[in-house]
Amino acid sequence: MGYWLAPTGSRVAVEQRQSRRRRSMVLHETGTQERPNEGVVRARGPEVHRLREGDVVLYTRFAGQEGVVPMGSELTVVILEESEVIAVLDDGQLQAAEDAVAAREKEARDALMAGRGGHLQDG
Repeated sequence: MGYWLAPTGSRVAVEQRQSRRRRSMVLHETGTQERPNEGVVRARGPEVHRLREGDVVLYTRFAGQEGVVPMGSELTVVILEESEVIAVLDDGQLQAAEDAVAAREKEARDALMAGRGGHLQDG
């Protein structure tokens, strides 16, 4: 599927997505006023070799140049140099790890509650 933007050289077009607050990545925490630094690669230049269209990437907060989007669209597209991408995220594995941590925390809370007769005491 084509994209309306064709990056040149070693550039990629990344569609920003709103950052989710993740338990596992302090690096990824964002405030409401900060620009998201996560997105999906939608197009790449001919000299880009390590990124593929569809990759979910993390990039430096002030990297790139915002690109053109279709009128009326709520999309934000950032044009980045390939070197400005600092990581490729595996959303499936990251979510599985976060779910496992949440399950262990719930088990620990449940065990604590059972040991205290089902209610927590102050101090």
